[in-house]
Amino acid sequence: MKVDDAPDEIAKVYEINSLEQLRAMADQLRLSILDRLRRHAMTVTQLGDALGIAPAKAHYHVRELERVGLLRLVHTREKGGILEKYYRAVAEDIQVPRSLLSSAPTDEALAALGKIFALASGEFLAAAARDLRVGGLGGEVQGLTHTSLWMSADEVHALAERMAELLKPYEQPRGVPGEREWTYFRTIHAVKLAESAPDAPDAPDAEQAPGTAVAASGDAERGTSAAPSRGNAPAAGTTYYSRADLEWLVAGGLEVDVVVPGACSFADDITPVLVERAIKSFHCRGPLSASPEVRQVLARKALRAPSS
Repeated sequence: MKVDDAPDEIAKVYEINSLEQLRAMADQLRLSILDRLRRHAMTVTQLGDALGIAPAKAHYHVRELERVGLLRLVHTREKGGILEKYYRAVAEDIQVPRSLLSSAPTDEALAALGKIFALASGEFLAAAARDLRVGGLGGEVQGLTHTSLWMSADEVHALAERMAELLKPYEQPRGVPGEREWTYFRTIHAVKLAESAPDAPDAPDAEQAPGTAVAASGDAERGTSAAPSRGNAPAAGTTYYSRADLEWLVAGGLEVDVVVPGACSFADDITPVLVERAIKSFHCRGPLSASPEVRQVLARKALRAPSS
């Protein structure tokens, strides 16, 4: 049976139904895997070749995405005595419904959103650093805009739909000269002024939002390759660290002081070496979830006072 003839059609739209799924997507490599698997079925080996990573690494991320229900095994084929497994994303477009975040505990919803923003900001700063090292923005970074708009809620909704239609032709590779993959990250949110909404609760500061304890500081923002910088990273509520969070810090030459007034959780695949390199000091007043090896490193770092 040819792969192209396999019954592997997928839905047009899938709405995620858990914060676990949202957290699983907060990783650039996994987003790239989902992007390729929404186009056509692929094996783990084919994914590794397409993404330039080892099959074992591709297998790990495919397994995690399959575990949370974001991709599925669509068919198998025996080739040369080896059983090939072909995977697809669950849908062409994976969306986050408003109901998911509004029904979740506020701290958990903010922590999940913080991971998405940390991913986007990390990728942006890495691209900016590559540009700045060779002379300035304009190569890897093609846009950085902050605009105030005066619109009704209906107009905001209409604008979002128009933007989605404008972007649609570019969501698939077309094979045109000079084509490469870009990220377009957009947010639209209301501006809260004290005099215009006195009864509304204050939003957390950017430095204190849950899940944003991986914000860049110092030399990485300037695109230099000097000694690691150190920044304070306070967080409220429940804070979750993935391996990608700490790998991004290390890749940017960053070392942070982490202060968590609430609960803190470290992914099971985070190694003690990674924690050693990414975290300067660690202070957690709530429950801590981490492997015994990571706990040992964090316990040692808890003795160090955070930088002022």
